[in-house]
Amino acid sequence: MTVLCVTGLGWAQGSLTIEPRLVSLGSFSAQNPGSNQLNPGTTTVRISSANPWSLYVTLVQPPRRLSDNLELPLERVQQLFPDLSQLCGYIPVRLDYGPGESDEQVISYDWQVAQSRIAEYLDEADPPGIYCFTVRVELQARDSTSMGSGILLVTEFTVQPRVEIELISSDWVVPVEHPGEPAESEPMYLRVRSNCAWALEMIWGGDLYTRGGFRLERDRLTWRVEPGQDWQSMAPDYVPFRSGAVVAAHGSAPPAFTLAEVEIPFQLRVATDRVTVAGNYLQDIKFRLHADNPASK
Repeated sequence: MTVLCVTGLGWAQGSLTIEPRLVSLGSFSAQNPGSNQLNPGTTTVRISSANPWSLYVTLVQPPRRLSDNLELPLERVQQLFPDLSQLCGYIPVRLDYGPGESDEQVISYDWQVAQSRIAEYLDEADPPGIYCFTVRVELQARDSTSMGSGILLVTEFTVQPRVEIELISSDWVVPVEHPGEPAESEPMYLRVRSNCAWALEMIWGGDLYTRGGFRLERDRLTWRVEPGQDWQSMAPDYVPFRSGAVVAAHGSAPPAFTLAEVEIPFQLRVATDRVTVAGNYLQDIKFRLHADNPASK
């Protein structure tokens, strides 16, 4: 009698689908979290497996800026979130697990958890732009046997530009010591902080008036911004005021992960040969700071 022995080789079977494959978390500001513009949404994972399963996530590509592949520091994640230290080392981390079922199992992951972690991870000196990182999601049996090919999931988020301006000198006086001769003010300083290239814009209100109604025409005034190593003056010599907004100075983007902080000197000169009434002449002048390289670029 012949006995036929058959050894069965079993393997785990299952299928995994993820929607959407590209996740856009929104726009973040480490300087002012109140200006974060977060996108609502969920990631849906569908699992078909009759056997118990585990869902693993592995970092494939760290956060990189799309424009130049600049990488955000991964060690920052390890300091803030020790439980994610393995993820930073490109080692699979178990995200979820469940029993096997005959029917398809559907799990939804809200983006709010990822968004809150991104907000804590970012630093105010991070260069603005659109960043993305890629993870591989894989379904495994409880014995770590792969249950199919992994799926790549790409996540995007935007770091907003930071531009901040502060008026250091609160009082700006042009003393006329010798009537008939041009009078210059002491420099008024504007402090600029930025994580990107910037443009300083000036808006002059018009003619000057005393409280008694005496007028000093705007064409009697000129202004300048002294040149500096960290900015480009658009008026190194005195120039007349014009109507509307005028760009007074430009600044380049600082090195990555540093904040630019400069003090811009602004001066005013008055032609006094037609000033016939003494007094305090008043007018408003406004300064605005713009990001020269918006995060959308």
